[in-house]
Amino acid sequence: MDCLKLVALYGVCVSGFAGAQGAEVVVFGDSWANRLSSPLRQTLIDEGASDYAVLNEGVEGARADELASSDPSIGLPYIESVLLANPDAELVHLSIGGNDLFDGILFINNDSIVNSLLNRVVGDTETIVQQILSVRPDVEVYHSGYDFLQPILFFDPARVNEVMLDLDSRLLALADTIPGYTYEGYYGFAQITYGIPALGIPPGDPSLPRIDLPSPDFTFVDEIHYTPAVYEVFADELYVRFYEPRVTDPCVADVNGDGILSPADFTAWIDAYNGGGAGCDQNANGSCTPADFTAWITNYNNGC
Repeated sequence: MDCLKLVALYGVCVSGFAGAQGAEVVVFGDSWANRLSSPLRQTLIDEGASDYAVLNEGVEGARADELASSDPSIGLPYIESVLLANPDAELVHLSIGGNDLFDGILFINNDSIVNSLLNRVVGDTETIVQQILSVRPDVEVYHSGYDFLQPILFFDPARVNEVMLDLDSRLLALADTIPGYTYEGYYGFAQITYGIPALGIPPGDPSLPRIDLPSPDFTFVDEIHYTPAVYEVFADELYVRFYEPRVTDPCVADVNGDGILSPADFTAWIDAYNGGGAGCDQNANGSCTPADFTAWITNYNNGC
């Protein structure tokens, strides 16, 4: 069965089919990208956004330098082909950079090497994002960070967390320079969500997150990856923090924003009209005119 049929039937598709069409969300990156794609699709369905199909282009073990390369099987040419083959795509989700760090973990205590490595990851990420936005300037790029991992070999978890948080801060700074690109880190998510039972720390405890500690061991299947159940919870968090306002239609007739359509919204529209407020433009033509009153009546009667 080809990828187009999978998107049509299930709303999610795996990588390797650059000719696939029909996805509104395209996920590029590494094993985290691969493993969160299906949970993300399910969250979109559960939240009433089932028309947003997810194309999974995550590749286990992929590095940022590979996606930023000219390799036609995974790099910039491939990214371009996928984006052009999916003209309905509105959102591009990235998860990348972790494997680059792991490849250099033997040098994690060498500040000079770590600094060079982090700079390279950020530079490669910028190359990837700029390529996406040059090919499809109409899409929005969302880059979700990782979480504190499990202890890796004999390395100090606190040092590993420190390096990953350094990358986090650099990617946040990068996002401030590129319109259309959003980065959010999720370090401490598992600690806050599940607590650290081994230490008697409950979920949501004010002491969390603890950057000197790894994530709770039961939330990971190995040193690097969440369990499938935790990826589902993680996808729900991604939805709340990024996807929800982008995949749900606003109720424009609810001018006072109280979540209810009532005559009070007419009063709120009058106030918006007189004051030039955003709620006035009910026909979305960029201006506030008497025609918006007729549009408000239509929107009100259509409900939300």
